[in-house]
Amino acid sequence: MEEVVLEYVSGFSDLSPLQKLTKLRSLHLENLRRVSNFDGLKGINGLKYLYIDGTLDWNQPIENFAFLTGLPNIEVFSLGFVTSKMEFPAFLPVLNLKKIKKIKIGRATFKTQEYAFLQVALPQVEGTSWDLCWSYGDKFEFLGKQAGFVKKNNPNAKERCEAFVELYNKMKGESEELIKNYRSIPDPNNI
Repeated sequence: MEEVVLEYVSGFSDLSPLQKLTKLRSLHLENLRRVSNFDGLKGINGLKYLYIDGTLDWNQPIENFAFLTGLPNIEVFSLGFVTSKMEFPAFLPVLNLKKIKKIKIGRATFKTQEYAFLQVALPQVEGTSWDLCWSYGDKFEFLGKQAGFVKKNNPNAKERCEAFVELYNKMKGESEELIKNYRSIPDPNNI
């Protein structure tokens, strides 16, 4: 079996049986009511496409993204309606994704810092560059969960957008430093 779609499943909480599907290439997980820990996906080495989603009325909880370290061949990683209580940098494990080509994440799913981190960590990956002051109807929405907006007719709209861009660039600088420090730590497996 190369492709599995699990939607609206509430009968289990352990994803590790999927590891037995040695030819699995594509996995679509939507509305897994009893799952919040995705570590059971670790070791599915052939997996290239992973989609995790909730619904409009229920966000799929994700404890953390450590499971990504066990998915070395992921090329496309997509998140829909999800929530994570993980502190910044929740996406630190993406630094281990050497074959990633595309990421798809809604612009209000995570705090702004996480988007800045992803853009710095994976600059050549499709989907890691977002409009910071997105024109939507009569306003400019800022990138990130609860990042806010400014009405287009606000006399300070331009300055507010410029201030947000400046803040975002500062977040990118902090992410660059964090990544540099992370990469300078020796791998205990290579000592």
